[in-house]
Amino acid sequence: MTVTKYSLIGALLCAGSLVAAPICPTTSNNDTGTNPTGCSVLISLTGPTSGTITTTGIGPYDGSEDVTVGVTNNSKAAISSFSLTSTSSDAFGFDLDGIQTFTATNGVAIGHGGATGYEGPDNTFNTSGVVSGNGTLVINFNTPLAVGASDYFSLEGTPSIGGGIVVGGAAPEPGSIALLGSGLFGLGALALRRRRRS
Repeated sequence: MTVTKYSLIGALLCAGSLVAAPICPTTSNNDTGTNPTGCSVLISLTGPTSGTITTTGIGPYDGSEDVTVGVTNNSKAAISSFSLTSTSSDAFGFDLDGIQTFTATNGVAIGHGGATGYEGPDNTFNTSGVVSGNGTLVINFNTPLAVGASDYFSLEGTPSIGGGIVVGGAAPEPGSIALLGSGLFGLGALALRRRRRS
């Protein structure tokens, strides 16, 4: 084989190992799945307000209904937050058996310290839009999720695909709303000043 062929094979093997890298922790209850990501559900973000959701066939990490959700940023910019809306699957009915209460068997670090116990290593939840396990859950990344990067968290039950759970935009942060309000106030004051001069 020529050097070029060796280089091509090496590049393909490296690319394959990157794609096959586990994203989610598996436990002794769900480590029989064949998907290399280790996740029960995969979300591919194409922007902060859009993405796709697929299931992989890997079972619940608790042996009952709780699932890990892997998120990959396939957009063109870092993403600091996004939202999921559940209408009927009770996916956000957190009941104290989140992924943080388990031990990983595949070497993926399990996050600690989240308010619900379902958060991953670099995210937190805003549950103010969740009522009785459904509604809108905002996932905030402690460090914006870089292009091509992945993170994970867990949910209470496999979300139904399509009508049951959708990816959407996160609500604006209060600081962003205040900034927008002050900008609009300034424009109004400038318009009033010009009108008085005329």
